[in-house]
Amino acid sequence: MKTFISFLILCLIATCNAELRTWTAINGKEVEAEFVSNEKGLVKLKLESGKVFEVPANKLSKEDNEFISSLAKPEGVNGEEELTFSKEIAYLKDSDTPYTGKAFGLYGNGQKQLEGNYKDGEKDALWTSWYENGQKKGEVSFKDGKPDGLLVEWYENGQKSSEGNYKGGELVEGSEKHWNEKGELQKKILKFAVITNALADFWAYGKAGAQKAASEHDDIEIVFKMGDGTASKQREICDSLLVRGFKGIAISPSNPEGQQEMLNSWAKKASIITVDSDVPESDRLFYLGTNNVEAGRQAGELLKEALPNGGKVMAFVGVGEALNAKERYQGIKEVVEGTKIKIIGLRIDGANISRARSLAEETLTEHPDLAGMIGLWAYNAPACLKAVRDKGFIGKVKIIAFDEEVETLKAIDNGEIHGTVAQQPYELCYQAIKALRSIVVEGKSLKELEVTKSRQKFIPTKIIRKGEATNYLNKLQKWKNS
Repeated sequence: MKTFISFLILCLIATCNAELRTWTAINGKEVEAEFVSNEKGLVKLKLESGKVFEVPANKLSKEDNEFISSLAKPEGVNGEEELTFSKEIAYLKDSDTPYTGKAFGLYGNGQKQLEGNYKDGEKDALWTSWYENGQKKGEVSFKDGKPDGLLVEWYENGQKSSEGNYKGGELVEGSEKHWNEKGELQKKILKFAVITNALADFWAYGKAGAQKAASEHDDIEIVFKMGDGTASKQREICDSLLVRGFKGIAISPSNPEGQQEMLNSWAKKASIITVDSDVPESDRLFYLGTNNVEAGRQAGELLKEALPNGGKVMAFVGVGEALNAKERYQGIKEVVEGTKIKIIGLRIDGANISRARSLAEETLTEHPDLAGMIGLWAYNAPACLKAVRDKGFIGKVKIIAFDEEVETLKAIDNGEIHGTVAQQPYELCYQAIKALRSIVVEGKSLKELEVTKSRQKFIPTKIIRKGEATNYLNKLQKWKNS
């Protein structure tokens, strides 16, 4: 059984200063103040007016003392900076010996985010995490790298949110309990999640669809997690969700060729479907999303419209190994084969938007006779547009897009981008959550969900040309605000 990675190295990037918080004395009196220091049990606090005063730590509430403790410099190594992982075993960087000792993670302001122990490279004993305000967020013990014992989670206001007993990494059936923020025990709620491959407007619309699906049922709740273009981030997110008892996950894999083992491991713990991008040889239940080869063909037709006399075209994408990228690229090349259009390459930015723009700029410099650019991921075409504008090549270099970024749609009706192949992110994530609930709660089969024998279910795409983009954008904004 694979090692769970709950409370592992979380990389939240924050740049915040000390903030006012409510401090409560044991006699119930409250005050809004910033923490200054704690020396020998004497706590210094600063009011919003700037006045600094002292109070003995033993006169403050238990929650306040826990907050102060969370500010103390943690022992051990900073996992993000000093550890590396191979087959889910922790090692000190530049060491081939599994790590034994304490580890911690920090928020961007230096405040402790999580803390625990490793033994022979596996999580061991108690692991604890905190919110950025110092309130304890969760704690669970590990044995042989697996959760073993009571897992407890709290809301940011200090009220317990959930608990459940684990044995050898498995949640003990019937042990899970949930409370609302008022402390009222809730009926059993099943938890589902959507994990994206990267941050984009596409997924903002998808989030609205997932939330809509969840709102139609009172027995499920969802979380929507944005990836950063890496498989390691998705593993961190998904492993944490599984430890927390999530029963269904829809994921857009960032690196399909390298994530088959991950999905197979997750599929033993929950119902897993892939969306937008696929790992067809994995144990996921089915793929839900675009027929990406066909979508590539549609983009190829747009290229032929934009470049009737042919010319050189460069393609751009975030992760070249992502199956949606490979299939879209394949579809484009199929359509332009035998024409005067020549696809001269595929440039990969690692899901880095700044890098995407610089690659577009470099391409225009290296190929002054370039006739077209095509972005295979949502943010690629806007990055190309910025580069083309800067060079003064609007009209000279034609741009073809995928998806429905706001900037893309505005540029289409402005005549700066020829067109885009738009998916239906709202419908995609709406259907993903509905499918997960149908499988987990209602016990429906894939056949009942109209999934093909090849374990695929396609959602049609739509070509958006000049004169159609504004109306489509209005539709998207309505989805997003619904």
